[in-house]
Amino acid sequence: MSIQPRDHSILKAVEEWKERCLLNSRGVFTDSRTWNYATFEKLYEDFVEYPDASTDKSFFEKLKHQLGKSQKDTIRLAAEMLWFMSLASSNVSPQRKRLNITQVWKWTGDGFDENHKFLQDDVLHGYANTGVSFNTNRWRELSYFITVMMAFFSEKPQKREELLSTAKTLAQWLEDIEDTPNRQFRNVLLFLLFPKKIERVTSNNQRKLIVKAFEKMSSKESNKLACWEVDEILLSIRKREAKRLGRKDIEFYLSPLREVWEKNSNDKSDVQDESEQQKIDEEEEAKRKEIEAQNPKNKKQLIDARRGHGKYRANLSLVENKCRVTGMSEKKFLTASHIKPWRRCDDKECLDGNNGLWLAPHIDRLFDRGWITFDYSSGDLLCANNNVERALEQWGIEPSTSIGTLKKEQAHYMKYHNEQLFKGNSKKK
Repeated sequence: MSIQPRDHSILKAVEEWKERCLLNSRGVFTDSRTWNYATFEKLYEDFVEYPDASTDKSFFEKLKHQLGKSQKDTIRLAAEMLWFMSLASSNVSPQRKRLNITQVWKWTGDGFDENHKFLQDDVLHGYANTGVSFNTNRWRELSYFITVMMAFFSEKPQKREELLSTAKTLAQWLEDIEDTPNRQFRNVLLFLLFPKKIERVTSNNQRKLIVKAFEKMSSKESNKLACWEVDEILLSIRKREAKRLGRKDIEFYLSPLREVWEKNSNDKSDVQDESEQQKIDEEEEAKRKEIEAQNPKNKKQLIDARRGHGKYRANLSLVENKCRVTGMSEKKFLTASHIKPWRRCDDKECLDGNNGLWLAPHIDRLFDRGWITFDYSSGDLLCANNNVERALEQWGIEPSTSIGTLKKEQAHYMKYHNEQLFKGNSKKK
């Protein structure tokens, strides 16, 4: 089974967290009602919409700056979220985790019980090696956690209880949250809440490697799977292998299962998506440094625009009012997507509302990576290949969809997307 004896203290703490925080809106370390939509919205404004793009500060130095004017409840919530995020990593010591959580809490100016039962070694020892990336991308993982909780607490109490009833229910709901396919925290959250149904594997790449190896799938086939579908396949593989081996104490990270999938872990086709994301991250980092070096008056607006926030989001709302593909108009569930990527824009283009579309997260993912585009003259949806068409059909979207006529200014940017980003364009430079 996925659950190991040393996990029991962690899972017991998570059960209390679920009851206190998710179902009753109370805090982890106090009885204050900090786990609610209003506090998450404030944390979203102070952290997600107020990024610190400096390159000479640690995560916690940046966080302290971002929360410098925040209310005490907001800071406490940030500390408690970092506590929950820390439950996964076995490659960070309990002592270091306590220090990190304590320092954030003390930014409120209040004392903190460092001997709290949720801060004991048996709770903080971790259950998986999350690798370097989970910490280096901590701001992304925390941003995603905040986004998930905002969406969760925007639901009615009955709906929240329903979401927590089964792994599949929550996993399918998470599918519509921006950045879900890229975030390790998605897998951390589901394992901690449903350890009998979700594997302890946190790496999205390794999850697919396992599926490919045991199910004899190609990369194209595995890449079409939704995250929740990968969950179900992993569970079925473990049950099947447990029956075949005549034992229940099996793990994908231990023999004899590990050898089956690990031999393909260096296959270039398996890491293509991660390599592409790394390239995008590097281009964005270069763009941030360029803005920092120029130090324009609207520096914060330009940096905020990277994630579709601030002035850019307001400018886009003057041009577009809904996702043209799905028809969704609730903007808190949509991505303010740049047509010409932020990392390749000049200052004017970064903030230009005509350089954008409101897109549902799963559509934005395909658009951002160039798997789809929209003809700049007709608005017709264009797919890079048949696999993309099949993925859209599984989402209930006809490949013959058209988003309608674009304004002249939007068409200018879409022409760039057609020619420079679309993977179906053989002449793309």
